[in-house]
Amino acid sequence: MLEMQERDGVYTVAEEVFPASYREHPIHVSACTSLTKALVGFDWPHKDESRTMMMPVIHELLAHGRNVRVLGCAVQALCLVASGGLDAYVNDELFPWDYAAASLLVTNAGGRVSDRFDEPLTLASRSIIASAPGIHDELVALVRAKHL
Repeated sequence: MLEMQERDGVYTVAEEVFPASYREHPIHVSACTSLTKALVGFDWPHKDESRTMMMPVIHELLAHGRNVRVLGCAVQALCLVASGGLDAYVNDELFPWDYAAASLLVTNAGGRVSDRFDEPLTLASRSIIASAPGIHDELVALVRAKHL
């Protein structure tokens, strides 16, 4: 079970069969279907090499997307994706303890979660793309084209 205190409420998800909720009310990812209208969250990578590789992705999002947000906390960002506060979240330097529970929250809220190669997350995954289903493929393609 994930319970994350956020201001005046708690995000909750328990196992794959239970709906994601906030303040005991079901939550859902956004209905965004175009990356040009998406609000995308990310965090600055710690490694210089990773920052250099992420800059083209961020530039493309700023040039053609609505806006980006730097949050500083993967769990918080994933909770925002699950509740529709962000349309997507991208990070290339995470460990399973950073995303495991919160990625379940996104999935149970109707979102899609993968690594940057559009593969399911595993204990070896270090990257994550979590988003509304309507923009996931487009965002994965952008990250792969600009990041590799």
